[in-house]
Amino acid sequence: MSQWLQALENELERVGEAWLVTHSLGCLLAAHLADRPAARRVKGAFLVAPCDLERTERLHPGAIEFGAMPTRPLPVRSFVVGSRDDRYMDFAALRRYAACWGSELHDLGQAGHINIEGGFGRWREGYRLFSSFAETAEGRSQMGLRSQAASCVMVSSL
Repeated sequence: MSQWLQALENELERVGEAWLVTHSLGCLLAAHLADRPAARRVKGAFLVAPCDLERTERLHPGAIEFGAMPTRPLPVRSFVVGSRDDRYMDFAALRRYAACWGSELHDLGQAGHINIEGGFGRWREGYRLFSSFAETAEGRSQMGLRSQAASCVMVSSL
C-alpha cells in the first residue's frame, strides 16, 4: 500500500492537477490519499466498484496488504459507481463507505464487479457518468469560470 500511495503522490506532483479515475483497490488508494499533502492536487475522484478489504481477503487469501478500510471523508468531490451483486463489496457496505467518504453513489443494479469479466469493455456509460460528474464538480468549484486543463490519473486492480 505505501508503495502504491507514494507512486500516486509522485504522479500527482508530476502532473500538477488531476482527476482520479479508479477501480476496485484503486478506489481505496484514492480514499487513503485523503489526509496526504498530494490530495490538494486532486480535482475529484471517480470511484468504480470499490472493494471491501475483508471480503477481498476471503476471496484471495494473502494476496493483498492494504491496511484498514479508509473511512475518512475525502477532501474533494467524489462519485462512487457500484453494483448490487459485486462479489467484492456488498451493496449495503458500499452505501456506508460512500457515505463515509462523502461521495455521491450511483447504483448500476446487477452489474457484477464492473469489469471485463462482467461484460464491460469500452464502457460508454462510464465515460458519460464521469463527464457529467466532472462538469458538475467543475461548475461547483469554479463557480462558472472556465475550467483549466487537468490530467486524469487512472488506478485499477482486480
